[in-house]
Amino acid sequence: MARALVSLAALLGLLAACSASPAAIISANNEAQATVRALGIQSQIASRLYSLVHLAQYQAIEEGAEEAVQAAQAAYAGHAVLKQLFPWRFASYDKALKPLIADLSEEQRTSAEKVGRDAAIEVLTASLRDNFDRYVPFTPAANDSAPGLYQFTPNQTYSVYPQIAQTKPVVLSSVTEFKPAPPNAIGSPEYVADLAEVFVVGRKDSSNRTQEQTDTANFWADGNTTSAVAGHFNQIAQVLLSPNATVEEAALLFAVLNAAQWDASISAYTAKYANPSWRPITAITQGDGSQETAAYVDKDWRPLLNTPNHPEHPSGHSATAGASGAVLAEFFGADTPFEIGTEFPGLVPRTYASVQEAVEEVNDSRVFGGVHFRHAVEEGAKLGAAVAQAVISEFDSKVKKSN
Repeated sequence: MARALVSLAALLGLLAACSASPAAIISANNEAQATVRALGIQSQIASRLYSLVHLAQYQAIEEGAEEAVQAAQAAYAGHAVLKQLFPWRFASYDKALKPLIADLSEEQRTSAEKVGRDAAIEVLTASLRDNFDRYVPFTPAANDSAPGLYQFTPNQTYSVYPQIAQTKPVVLSSVTEFKPAPPNAIGSPEYVADLAEVFVVGRKDSSNRTQEQTDTANFWADGNTTSAVAGHFNQIAQVLLSPNATVEEAALLFAVLNAAQWDASISAYTAKYANPSWRPITAITQGDGSQETAAYVDKDWRPLLNTPNHPEHPSGHSATAGASGAVLAEFFGADTPFEIGTEFPGLVPRTYASVQEAVEEVNDSRVFGGVHFRHAVEEGAKLGAAVAQAVISEFDSKVKKSN
């Protein structure tokens, strides 16, 4: 698979003579992102949705068919997934589908619809058996419990998505082999250094955080009413993808990207709930009673960003970024520059020399935002990249197209 992806990366810039375009794939991606924004779907669940849409599109494409027919097959597949999951948004999905099938004969449309819907049904049926719907009870430690244990932070009354840790991956057989290093030991020099950093730069009213650091936290916050951090990296994929790429090439890119994001999320949440560790706000407002950290106890400390409702280590944001970075580097090269914007109002687009530079900035953003320790973001990004490399290696053998 890795060799095939490298070949694809080389081909993407050489397809100017090709008449096909990736419009069917980009359209479905945009519709999925619009749905995530409209419904406030949170980050990891957004990854799951994107993976369902794009795996269905990839699997719908019949090798050897005319490209216009392949585009229609993919278009119908993405449309079917979205319409089955969110039927009240049918008008938007139907409007997006219409121009993608307009030039086909009735016979071609009928055939493409069957292939696309069959692929969508297959992917959705598999998703019903992945355990994501399970009830997995989880009770955090009581307030003022032993240092290091995850507790609700102010105004939180529930923890999100413990069932992700029980969910079957979409490409990998298991994520059990992927484990981040554990949280730093309370009182260790590494822990104290991380605590000191987030105490200073992550505080909501910090006078030591620069405007650039504040903007970075907000640029990658990707909260409710955005396409989530997974969508942010899908937007980067759209920027990097040649407009002359074939439907098959675009389908492969977005299927691998989003499958890697979701499998990385499963791996990250498996680690989060196996060893639930406290957030910076708890560590700082409660303290751990040691002399080493006494200077970083403040009951009035609050983070710049809202603290997510789940354990701290490793960072899910960074796992998604790390997985995305590994896939995009495999397709487009490690040192391909790009410009990308943000859905946070008032901030201008940024230019990156490489996708890894963006991944590292995502890591910074979670520390500047006061919601993660440095160790958690670094381990999250490494975990995501490792999962993505495994997805890349196994994708061809695990995910099949229509015959």
